[in-house]
Amino acid sequence: MFCVLGRLYAVGRAVAGLIVVAGVPGTGKSIIGSRLACSTGYRFTTVSWLALEHGVWNGYDVLRRSFVLNGDALCRLLEGLKGRWIVETHWLGFLAECRGVEVERVVVTRCRPSVLWRRLRRRSWPLRKVVENVEAEFLGVVAYEALELFDELVEEVETSGLGKRGKCCIDWSLFENEVEFVSRLALYTGEELAGVQGA
Repeated sequence: MFCVLGRLYAVGRAVAGLIVVAGVPGTGKSIIGSRLACSTGYRFTTVSWLALEHGVWNGYDVLRRSFVLNGDALCRLLEGLKGRWIVETHWLGFLAECRGVEVERVVVTRCRPSVLWRRLRRRSWPLRKVVENVEAEFLGVVAYEALELFDELVEEVETSGLGKRGKCCIDWSLFENEVEFVSRLALYTGEELAGVQGA
């Protein structure tokens, strides 16, 4: 991780703009983002903090226990930020539409699905939300979206102890135990997960 932060520090010093730290909830975005802010001198915030502080959401999704954010209003907020910022988010789509925001780097945090499962279960989230996010990580939803939208600006940092870092994208299907774990998630029915409660 130090090497990645060091490389990003060099990039951050050369170009004014925004460093985006993106990933599925629980993959370590806030930790990586705040550490990166400390090492670069950039300021750190999250899209969620901005949205809640400025009231830029369209509604609340009760099933997922999350706000539905207003992308246009978020763009205006980001365009108004002064100085250099690191912004954490799991939603990249709106950023590609922000005309007045220069994204200089996108760091995607990744985590083994089995480790992510344990992290998210500690949050007391509804089981459906936990499963949805673990599956999204297994499939690399945020990583592939980042690659599609920002191409060469994307770098991955793996946060669950594998020590992998570099260009996008980690393919969890190459890890047999992760495939087995996520396959068991497919047994999900109602509020029970057969065989994965202790995972």
